[in-house]
Amino acid sequence: MGTEVFYKVNYKKRKIVFTVLALALSMGLTACSGGVNNNDPSASASAAGSPSASQSQPVSPSASASPSASAPASKQPASDLPVTKSFTIELEGNKEEREAKLAVGEGYSFYIFEQFSFDQAAGKLTMNVDPNYSVEIMKLPSDYNSDQLQVEGTEELKVVGDVRDITQTEDDGMIQNASVYLKASGDKGSKEYIVMEFGGNGYLIKVNIPVGEPTEGFVPLAYTSIKSIVNQ
Repeated sequence: MGTEVFYKVNYKKRKIVFTVLALALSMGLTACSGGVNNNDPSASASAAGSPSASQSQPVSPSASASPSASAPASKQPASDLPVTKSFTIELEGNKEEREAKLAVGEGYSFYIFEQFSFDQAAGKLTMNVDPNYSVEIMKLPSDYNSDQLQVEGTEELKVVGDVRDITQTEDDGMIQNASVYLKASGDKGSKEYIVMEFGGNGYLIKVNIPVGEPTEGFVPLAYTSIKSIVNQ
């Protein structure tokens, strides 16, 4: 082979070798750079590194501990109630302001007037001039059944006389929103059997109204006391 041809062949081989080396060098540099595109903001953020798992994260208010339990709105402690309270009472056709004092029963409080006494253990409100004028208050369990109490009340009042199921249209406005309201009258007086709720809890209330002079004052005062019941 002539000298000129020999140099041409070797030149081509060297050119190929240089080209391969350049490509290899280029690939090596790319691998070292980690393939990060400096023009890609997301890639830069990734390269900066995310917070470690041990790093504390901000907690939203909803994810924080639940508020401390408080007493239901339907209940009110007796200590939060005023010792005395004034009520407007209609007596003998005239409206009067009467002051009543706080009395505490079993799981409830209410206001009673000076004409009355209250036996906490018995849950019984009586008129001082004649204890036969009375109101018995019983706090019912949460699973009480109004239909069953309607039947029981009817049986209980039968001994007095014919039992009437009192509606709000028949009532004089003293008692409203009662689920059971029964009344029976006889020669010796009348009795009422009432089931109603105060603060989301049911109460059974039995009212005894003998025939006598105190009746006119007993009814408005006693029912004002009943309506002042506060569940606790």
